[in-house]
Amino acid sequence: MRLAELLAGVPGHPEFVGCDADTEVTELCVDSRAVGAGSAFLALAGATVDAHRFVNAALTDGAANALVMRGQ
Repeated sequence: MRLAELLAGVPGHPEFVGCDADTEVTELCVDSRAVGAGSAFLALAGATVDAHRFVNAALTDGAANALVMRGQ
């Protein structure tokens, strides 16, 4: 599925910063340790851990892109 298709149901207009909306995404991961080629890492600010701090690790480990709630 293309990234743009994955985000089609998100209210507003998602911005694609540093990636192409036509990027193929094979899975959506919320655990940076589980990413692989084609994964999209969803960084959420949780109650105890802010996953935004794992964005670089997810991209280094092969995630195709990262979806963030706020700017880094």
